[in-house]
Amino acid sequence: MKKNTKHKNLKQNSLAKKKDSRNLNMLKKKTIKNSKKKKNWKQKNMMKKEQEFKKNLKNAKKNKKNKNPMQMSSTQKENTKNSKNKNSKKKKNLKKIQRQRRRKMRRGRGKKNPRNSKKKTNLSQKKFNEEEFSEVEERR
Repeated sequence: MKKNTKHKNLKQNSLAKKKDSRNLNMLKKKTIKNSKKKKNWKQKNMMKKEQEFKKNLKNAKKNKKNKNPMQMSSTQKENTKNSKNKNSKKKKNLKKIQRQRRRKMRRGRGKKNPRNSKKKTNLSQKKFNEEEFSEVEERR
């Protein structure tokens, strides 16, 4: 019997060691993955920054080209005019929508017809109240 228990203990110990090693390996793998992720993230960030920088450079070059109206061709001049007109139209439209929104907010949802919003008091009810009041006064 004693031999069996010893054997069992040995087996359990070896299993525990195996588990530990597995866990260690998993941890190592995870840390490696995380470090890779970090590297990837850094690389992506760098790439984004480079792309933005290139875009800005391109835009700057374009703007430089279009700055001097004497050097622009006739088609370029027309295009710039058209784009300016389009932008102004967009702005006007936006302002119009904003104005409408503000107006709606001011009026609220249920106030579409302000004339009907006032509560009409019932005249017969008023008379009744006056009569009651006179009766109470007489009692005094």
